[in-house]
Amino acid sequence: MELFKIGFLSVKLIDVVDVLIVTYVFYKLYTIMKGTIASQIFIALTLIIGFSFLAQLLNMQATGWLLSRVTDIWVIAFIILFQPEIRRLLLLIGKTRIARIFTKVNVDENVDEIVEACFDIKNRGWGALIVIERSSGLKNVIETGELIQSRIKKEILISIFNPKSPLHDGATILKNGSIEASRCLLPLSEPEKSETRISEQGTEPVLV
Repeated sequence: MELFKIGFLSVKLIDVVDVLIVTYVFYKLYTIMKGTIASQIFIALTLIIGFSFLAQLLNMQATGWLLSRVTDIWVIAFIILFQPEIRRLLLLIGKTRIARIFTKVNVDENVDEIVEACFDIKNRGWGALIVIERSSGLKNVIETGELIQSRIKKEILISIFNPKSPLHDGATILKNGSIEASRCLLPLSEPEKSETRISEQGTEPVLV
């Protein structure tokens, strides 16, 4: 279905949807890399792709050919150099509400893993501080720790809170059915009150 025309170009509904999807992906990727060297390279790559498209639109064959070759090389280099950022983007997409419809998390299984890990840690005489993110965002807290982003498993939780583990000191954040981060710093300078502060700020369950 044709919506409108720009000169000799006819714009259809599918074209608008196509542009919106690409824009969303580029925006998410940029927000993930914002403030890093990768963001500057990403902007340069976006400009080259834009100029390449414009050159083809204006039928500038030589310039379009050159820019398209450069774009091909940059895209491959970008994927190789910035795998962590791309991985984070895919994880974010996988955690959206739409994606969760197709990948429903087995909540009962996660609860069992957490409970069994807590009992095991208690029997070993160790300590643990676990925060489960629900309605309130804990992005600021997560950024203070070490990203893990793994499935919730009893063995992983036990290994995290092993006193000899470099990750045991601080809080572990559980989010959307995964172990999001460990060694996180909670609000307040007094560690013994931090778990209370988190609970008061939202509806996040805290296991101590």
